[in-house]
Amino acid sequence: MSSSALIVFVDPRQVEIDQLLARVQEMRQQVMTMTLNLESLQAEIFNVEREYHSRLSESYRELEETRLSTQEFSLRLRLIREGVIAEEIESRVVACFRAARERLEKQNSADESDPSPTSASNPSLTADQKRQLQQIYLKLAKDYHPDKSGSDSIFFAQNIEMMTRVNRAYEEQDLQTLCRIQEGTADSTHHALDNSKSIDMRKRKLIRTMRHTKQFINGLNVEVARVKASEGHQLKTRFEVARKNGTDLFRGLVRDMQRKVNCARHHLDTLRQQLNHRLQISLKEE
Repeated sequence: MSSSALIVFVDPRQVEIDQLLARVQEMRQQVMTMTLNLESLQAEIFNVEREYHSRLSESYRELEETRLSTQEFSLRLRLIREGVIAEEIESRVVACFRAARERLEKQNSADESDPSPTSASNPSLTADQKRQLQQIYLKLAKDYHPDKSGSDSIFFAQNIEMMTRVNRAYEEQDLQTLCRIQEGTADSTHHALDNSKSIDMRKRKLIRTMRHTKQFINGLNVEVARVKASEGHQLKTRFEVARKNGTDLFRGLVRDMQRKVNCARHHLDTLRQQLNHRLQISLKEE
């Protein structure tokens, strides 16, 4: 009895479809990984900036106040030397530094009402963008709801983490991050398995999908480069290097700032003494 071999014909075009599908899924996973890494990086920068702001903002305010007062006293002293009468001196000083005083008072009020850094704020959305934000949020909330994880504790923890990120993006009106998460979780399997369409049509669809996903990757690369070039990232890097060396970066910065404040105070006190001396001379001359 002769044996017959079973020959299975595999359409090479289907092999190409499978390869394209694998590449799309790989690229979408890259989008998700880059999105989550970018968000984590931005959160780390925000936390470092917040600590920096909380520990140095008071010294900065004091330094700016002292420097502005020094400029005012320098002008008073110059006007006295020029023989300007006392009443006119004050009016000219007030007029000269009114805008600077208002800016300083406005900045101090803003710092007291909202001590957090504002570098992570998002631009206002249009009505259409708000609708898009709502639609994507509802879809992702459904996909990542913890109840969908069943009894799988690892899956449950992953869904909790993703819902935290999704909720954060929604609350902050961060449409860009939600779009990236949506792209990273999209499934292209149906493009490859849809037998109602020809292989060539499925191939074209997958190629378009790859181009679309590539745009997300390019945008993420640009955004990551921008964040890493920011002052906040430089501060974070310095903070981490100092921590590895067992030093407190902010403590050193506070000391440096306090030295600047003390130097500015000394200069201001010197100007006050010179001004008082000139006023006493003027009174004696009268």
